[in-house]
Amino acid sequence: MLYVMGIITTALVCPDFPGFMILVYFFETYLDLRQRAALKLPTLPKTLVGVISQEKFEKSRAYSLDKRFVLYCN
Repeated sequence: MLYVMGIITTALVCPDFPGFMILVYFFETYLDLRQRAALKLPTLPKTLVGVISQEKFEKSRAYSLDKRFVLYCN
C-alpha cells in the first residue's frame, strides 16, 4: 500500500512522470461518466427550479448528450 501511495505521490509531484497523465485520464473519464449519468435524468434539479424553465433545461440536456455522442464518435 505504501508503494502505491509513493507512486501516486510521485505522479502528482512530477508532471513529466507518465503516471500523471494516466491519473488525469482516469479522473477525467470518471467525471465524464458522472456527468453523463446526471444528463440522463429527465427532471429539473431542485437547485434550478425557478432559475430556468423546464423547456430550456430539456434543450440544454439534449444538446449536451448529442455533443458528447459526437465527441465519442469522432
